[in-house]
Amino acid sequence: ESVLENSKGALTLNVTEQCNQRCQYCLYSGQYPGERMHSDKFMSWDVAKAGIDYYLNRSEHLPEQDIRFYGGEPLLAWPLVRRCMDYVRSKTKQAKLSISTNLTLCKQDILDYLIANGVHIVCSLDGPRAVHDSARRYANGKGTFDRVMGALATIHRKDPAYFQEKIGI
Repeated sequence: ESVLENSKGALTLNVTEQCNQRCQYCLYSGQYPGERMHSDKFMSWDVAKAGIDYYLNRSEHLPEQDIRFYGGEPLLAWPLVRRCMDYVRSKTKQAKLSISTNLTLCKQDILDYLIANGVHIVCSLDGPRAVHDSARRYANGKGTFDRVMGALATIHRKDPAYFQEKIGI
């Protein structure tokens, strides 16, 4: 409590331990001792809301409130993520919202929502197609480069300023 009340901090909600990819070097792949593996665990709304309320109530004095959505792949829990973001926005318009995603599940309605709400996107891209697809693959072994680049191109086409300001690759 003292740290939250006296330090700049952020809230990271790990909304799922599941992922739609099986990247070779993923921290959660099972090859790193002491780290969790992918699982079918998803955060509940009650836990997410309690975390948001706890953080917001103890971070009002900070110059910037920072709430992040993480996983696995948080877009697998999109209904929860969106509900959380809507809830945060109902409490404050000032909080910085961000999501770490592989972008492969970014459908048009999700992208529209993220852009409209100024959500920062931290996405995974390892480099050119051959490099990226050598490690970043779906569970069936297919590479994800084309899907990621397609999502990035769509974002850039829809809102170049948002792309410049809110996308971290």
